[in-house]
Amino acid sequence: MTLLKVDGLDCRYGLLQAVRGVSLEVDPGETVALIGANGAGKTTLLRAVAGAHRPHGGSIVFDGVDITRLPAHRRVALGIALVPEGRRLFPSLTVEENLSRSFRSCRPAGICLRPTSRAGSSRRSRSGAR
Repeated sequence: MTLLKVDGLDCRYGLLQAVRGVSLEVDPGETVALIGANGAGKTTLLRAVAGAHRPHGGSIVFDGVDITRLPAHRRVALGIALVPEGRRLFPSLTVEENLSRSFRSCRPAGICLRPTSRAGSSRRSRSGAR
């Protein structure tokens, strides 16, 4: 059974179409990387899945339930969360510690959406070294 299904998703910012006809499926336990150039719509797609951006068209189904019009706070209760990049929410933790804590906060059948920072950026280790 598919955990997350995005079908024909369209997202706009006014007249600018940021996401056009995106479809994807994610099975339980699967790890997926979303790769593309700056401005390609990666963050907008993740924001739409998390409920932070209302899609113009298409559908989003999570664990068999259509969540396309469900508000973000209701999606969190289902186990969907968007963690923005580069906010250094826990700067005293290493990258591994930040990730392990955030993954534990997801329900087992849930999905946490985490945009990664740009390639080549560094994070401080616990000792403060880069």
